Amino acid sequence: MAAIETKIPLFPLPMLLLPGERRVLHIFEARYIQLIQDLDHEFPVFGIPHFSENKTESEVIYGSLVKLVEVVKHYPEGESDIVIEAFDLFELRSFEMKQSGKEYPGGLVRILKDYKSWEMSSKVIEHFRELVRQTDESEDFNPEEIGLFDILLSLGVNDNERVKFLNLNSRKVQEAKLIAQLKFTSLVRAQEKKKEYSFYMN
Repeated sequence: MAAIETKIPLFPLPMLLLPGERRVLHIFEARYIQLIQDLDHEFPVFGIPHFSENKTESEVIYGSLVKLVEVVKHYPEGESDIVIEAFDLFELRSFEMKQSGKEYPGGLVRILKDYKSWEMSSKVIEHFRELVRQTDESEDFNPEEIGLFDILLSLGVNDNERVKFLNLNSRKVQEAKLIAQLKFTSLVRAQEKKKEYSFYMN
């Protein structure tokens, strides 16, 4: 699938939401209050590039393409609490601190469509199946419906680790990383379960 490049408003934050994931943001800076006010009701979309102090020069800046789901609360000074939901990931190609006539940033992004259709290898699926068994959810397991983002979310991978994963240089290396993390998580959960059912004599 050909890569899609587009220019969008940006809200840099040290977070990387995966497609389908929601979070609540408190909007208080004037430039981002303006951004939220400018969103089109028919297409309420903006980008959150993951900006972190720990980023190395060689790392690509990835981000989440998100939509405004709901404004939960308005405050007298213009601040607000909003719910956003990610629906795509992108690679940041260019960044401008201010767009023409606006106070908030914008930039060119390349949408990463191929991650949604990434077919998991049988090894990854089998290790994920074992992890699911440990949580007593095996009856609901359907390998054909499992995607990369389901696995990353089930592993509890944090925002910085997600960015490091995307920066790995090949799918082979990424799959090896997934398998290693699945094995480790399975081991930890097995130990926790064993501890849960242990008893001690007084």
